[in-house]
Amino acid sequence: PLLADAPQSTTEPPHPPPPQEVAPSSGYDIPSTPPQSDVFFGPDALTLSDVPPSPVDSPPPPPLNPSPPLQSSIDSLSDLLFLVDASGSMNSAWRRHLKCVSTIARIAVGKAKIGVIVYSSKNKHRLRIPFTQYSDATMLDSMINALPFHGGVTNTGEALFEAVRVLEKERPQRVNVITITDGYSWDSLDEGSARIRSFSGSTTFALSLDEPFVRKELEILAGSSDCVFTQSDGCERLTQTISRGRESEST
Repeated sequence: PLLADAPQSTTEPPHPPPPQEVAPSSGYDIPSTPPQSDVFFGPDALTLSDVPPSPVDSPPPPPLNPSPPLQSSIDSLSDLLFLVDASGSMNSAWRRHLKCVSTIARIAVGKAKIGVIVYSSKNKHRLRIPFTQYSDATMLDSMINALPFHGGVTNTGEALFEAVRVLEKERPQRVNVITITDGYSWDSLDEGSARIRSFSGSTTFALSLDEPFVRKELEILAGSSDCVFTQSDGCERLTQTISRGRESEST
């Protein structure tokens, strides 16, 4: 028989079961609506590193214009370089001069560099206490008290060029150069003194605690009569002058 002549079935096919609601897994956060996506492919594609972290886990962002760290006022204080005459004419004042060096140096302990040149004749000039920063005042006092006395003639001009060599090597930002002598010298002081004052930030002083002394030579060393200190109270007045200068620098 032909298929067209076959009897038709009166039974309806079963209906599909209604869809079941599936609860989301507790381990995931399934959004109710699909997220809006701006996805790029190629060189402009986003990577995981481009996705900002959750605000809960991230530290607060730094300020847009953070203030620079405060600089210690120590950075702006002047260093100290001493030139101490150890020739024969300084014998009677030697210990007083060393005591004065200790007194002034204590201003800069732990704050700035300190160096001491001891000199006498042409070939006797040496940086005996290295030009660096010292934090132990007692140790520095011991080093100063152990400085040797030479005797002999005086060549302050040669010692000035030793100071120039120290300044050329160290290039301090600010420095007080203090020459302790009676002013008598067998060589010229003009060129060496001018070279020291040519360094930016340098200030020169001259000190003599004994008599007689040659004021004209002391003024050449200091560059000005205002920077010459003599007599028994000269160390005290010079210490006060340098202290006031350091206070003004640190403010």
